[in-house]
Amino acid sequence: MKRFIFLSVMMFAFLSSCGSKDDDKMPNDATIEKMLVGRWKMIAIGLNGNNKEVERIPYASPPYECQHLLINVQKSGQVFLYRECPTDYKKASPSLTTDFTYRVSGRTILTEYPGHPGEGEKLKIDSITDDAFELAPRDKHVSETRFKASVVKYILRYERIE
Repeated sequence: MKRFIFLSVMMFAFLSSCGSKDDDKMPNDATIEKMLVGRWKMIAIGLNGNNKEVERIPYASPPYECQHLLINVQKSGQVFLYRECPTDYKKASPSLTTDFTYRVSGRTILTEYPGHPGEGEKLKIDSITDDAFELAPRDKHVSETRFKASVVKYILRYERIE
C-alpha cells in the first residue's frame, strides 16, 4: 500500500510539473513571427539604479513624440512617427512613415529598410506575450533628456493596440 501511495504521489508530481506553461522558455521563431503581427505602440519604461520602474512614457526618436509599428504577415511592416501622440491613431496622420522588412532569428528581430542596405536594426526580445513584447534593457545616454533624472536605464516596450 505504501508503494502504491508513493507511486501515486510521484506520478501526480510528475504530471503537474509537465504543464505547457514554462516561463523561461522562449517561443520558436515561427511562433514569435505570428505573435508580432499587428499594430504596436512603443513606450519606454525608465528604471532607477535598483532596477525599479520610476516612469513610463511614450517613446520615439526626437523630434517625434510617439512611435507605432505595423507588422504584417508577409515579413514587412511600417514605422509611424508622430510629433504629438494621437488619442485616436486611426484618425491621426503620422508625421513620418517608413517601410521595413524583417525576419526573426532566435530572440532577435532583424529589420532592413528598402533602399538603405546596412541600416537595419537588431532588436533583442527580452520577453513576449500576445499583448506586448519588450526589448532588452539599455543604458540611458547622458544626453537623454526625456526621462526623469533618477532613470539610469530603460526598457522599450511595445504594447498591442490592434
